[in-house]
Amino acid sequence: MARHAADEAGATLAFVSDAVAQGSSERRGVLIRRALAALVSVGMTSVMVWAMHAEHILGLRWLPLVLLMSAPVLAAASIASRRVGLQLLARGIWWSFLLLGGLISTMIGVEDDGKSAYPCAFTLANAFCLLVAGTTGLDEGGGRFRPAAFRGTLLLAMVLAIADTVTLLWIGSLQAVEERAFGTLLLVPGMILGVVGLLRLRTWGLLLSLACNVLVALLASTAVLKMPAELRWMLTATAVAQMLVPVPMWIAIARRRLPPPDRFRRLKRVASTAVIVGIAASSVYFTFFYSRTRVFW
Repeated sequence: MARHAADEAGATLAFVSDAVAQGSSERRGVLIRRALAALVSVGMTSVMVWAMHAEHILGLRWLPLVLLMSAPVLAAASIASRRVGLQLLARGIWWSFLLLGGLISTMIGVEDDGKSAYPCAFTLANAFCLLVAGTTGLDEGGGRFRPAAFRGTLLLAMVLAIADTVTLLWIGSLQAVEERAFGTLLLVPGMILGVVGLLRLRTWGLLLSLACNVLVALLASTAVLKMPAELRWMLTATAVAQMLVPVPMWIAIARRRLPPPDRFRRLKRVASTAVIVGIAASSVYFTFFYSRTRVFW
């Protein structure tokens, strides 16, 4: 009997040892993935600094460029944190750059000087960061963010909201410096406050985000926002997507019923991966294989 107990104890210790080793291996893999994403993100800033070093930019015209060049560094620093809010910030920045880079590279193609290939390169870099980072860090160290249900829905809504906020902040700062127009920038504080409310699981955050999305969709689709038509339609599409994402949550709240288990988590991940790969592939195709004479910006 003593021998049997000793065998069971040995088996238990072996199981625990294997579990610890597996956990260490997984943790090491997560760290490597984050490090690769951070390295590529910092590399984007390095390329932008190198591309701009010969440009003679004076006065406040540096402000939107500084915002643009510092964003990937901020994403790289955020992905190393265990805070969910910072993890979302990193992904929101990469999504913003992915959408902007994909849109611009799709519209302008390649010119003789080769500079028009930069948007495609940045699109691919941000796609790489998003795919490598995956969902690492979104299920750990949640702090106050511990929803009883719809965690994935809320995370997706916040990533899209942060991406739109980053886009509007950069475009708005560019318009403020170049045209002395501040209308786009006025949308940013409300969107930031909405994200903060969602992160703290406040109802007012959900309502404020919904109101901001409706406002952005209306202003962009009716050309009140003074920006290229392609960019306005992109903002309209992302705003509408953010209005549709929490629909199941609104239905559950209205019916006062517990939500069903998330049976489509894997499908959501596959869909997001397909969107990222699709944008990257479209960028490559229209940059290198499709001739277009129209200039986007």
